[in-house]
Formats: sequence, C-alpha cells, structure tokens
Amino acid sequence: MWVRANANHVFSMDKPTMDAESLEHLEHRLTLRLDAIEAKLDAILAHLQCTSDGVSRMNGHIDFVEGVYDTLRHPLSRLTGLVRRRELPEPPDRAAPQLTA
Repeated sequence: MWVRANANHVFSMDKPTMDAESLEHLEHRLTLRLDAIEAKLDAILAHLQCTSDGVSRMNGHIDFVEGVYDTLRHPLSRLTGLVRRRELPEPPDRAAPQLTA
C-alpha cells in the first residue's frame, strides 16, 4: 500500500521510508492543522456561550410573560365572557365638554 504524504513524497506503509526532513514537514503540517482546528473549536465554544446567555435571558422573559398571563387570565376570561354575552353595563352618556371663550 502506497500513501502520499504530500505532493513530493510517497512512501509505503509496508516499508516506511520517510526521511527525517519529510517527517518534520509532515509534523509541521499536522501541527498547523491542529492549531486551526483548535481555533475553530474555540470560536464554536465562544458562540455557544453567547447562545447560552441569550437562552438564559429568553427563559427569564418567558417566565415573566407566563407570570403576567397567570395573573391576568381569570380577569380577562371574565371580561371576554361578559363582552360575548353583552352583559357589560352601558357607559353613562356624557355631554361633550363646552369650551368657553
């Protein structure tokens, strides 16, 4: 089995024949790729932290809205029931205010 280490070096897995310079070059390339992967992983973790902070704020907002809804649910249900049955009292007639000059 033949494996290409890079464009200029081919070696056999059965008989490893890479010289020290080729190994150093391969190690350098692998180190660069590992550094790039670690940088991307750090960026992903930073993005996840920002997302986690946003989720925490959204959870707080949802809890607030649910609390307000629980507080107002029964009075609003009663009011909408009265409106549907037209049982609300008529508002008193008020004369328009007169402007005096």
